[in-house]
Amino acid sequence: MADHQTIFISYARADMKPTDWLSRLKRHLAPLRSHNISPWDDSQIAPGTEWRPEIDRALKDAGAAILLVGPGYLASDFIVTVEIPRLLEAARTAGVRILPLVVRHCLYETSALGPFQAFNGLKPLAGLTRDKQDEILRDISKEADEALRRRSGALAGAPQAATAGAPDLTGMLARIQRHLSDAHKAYGAQCKRRNDLVAAMKSRLGVAGMQYERFFIRYYTQMTEAERFEFDQIRAFTEGPMVNANRAILEILKSYPALLHELPILDDLQQHLDFWINKYERVFVKTPGMCVLYTGVEDGVPFPGGVDDALAVRLAKSRAKATGTE
Repeated sequence: MADHQTIFISYARADMKPTDWLSRLKRHLAPLRSHNISPWDDSQIAPGTEWRPEIDRALKDAGAAILLVGPGYLASDFIVTVEIPRLLEAARTAGVRILPLVVRHCLYETSALGPFQAFNGLKPLAGLTRDKQDEILRDISKEADEALRRRSGALAGAPQAATAGAPDLTGMLARIQRHLSDAHKAYGAQCKRRNDLVAAMKSRLGVAGMQYERFFIRYYTQMTEAERFEFDQIRAFTEGPMVNANRAILEILKSYPALLHELPILDDLQQHLDFWINKYERVFVKTPGMCVLYTGVEDGVPFPGGVDDALAVRLAKSRAKATGTE
């Protein structure tokens, strides 16, 4: 990889005791030096240096960010008012991969990060065995590495890698399954908020229902302050966990075309995601009155409903083969 790339680590010192999660994460990230990737955190700011410009530069250079989230993190004014908004903006406009990791019990769901599926769910690292902690720290390091390599074109620019060297197709399928699960969870939560908001607005305005995208664009300027707040929460699901999951799946499919032969239904999924991402980038981000984004039957590229079952069956067969229970 020709260009040096940075993984931005966002954390609060208050959450680093009794366990120094930052140091443990950096040990797992250290081997990425061979990929010309290095982590960055504020401990690298030299004494006497103005720290805020240094953080600004690191944020601009980052291609991925790992967020070590705990109560101290969410209580930090600087993190909540500066770092998180800039990271979310970078995710929206530059495709920076955001990887939150809950290290201690906190009100993660109600924070600005709530729409993003935490890498370890809501089970804090502090409550797990050390072996499980290391497994998660290893996996998030691999996730950040692969996100940066795809971002730089190292994988997409070398199509022979998809067929040479026996790629771990089962591992890639498992990653797709996990990203789909993240997207489904976000979509389910978004639908509930969407339905509640539409019902409240229809009742208040005395209007009939219509297709959701058109409804919100039509009545966007007539929302109350409370309705606009709910609208923003719904939009956050689209521009957070849903676009992150869809981009990650699409990157995997395009980096490993052999997957389409392994599981043909993934070709339909790739077409659907191509349309979804295109609409997101060309329409959604430029349209303040949109909070939901759909591509379906009317576009000729509906979400392939059987893809989840097909993945589950294929992965179950792989596990059975690996354990000799086939």
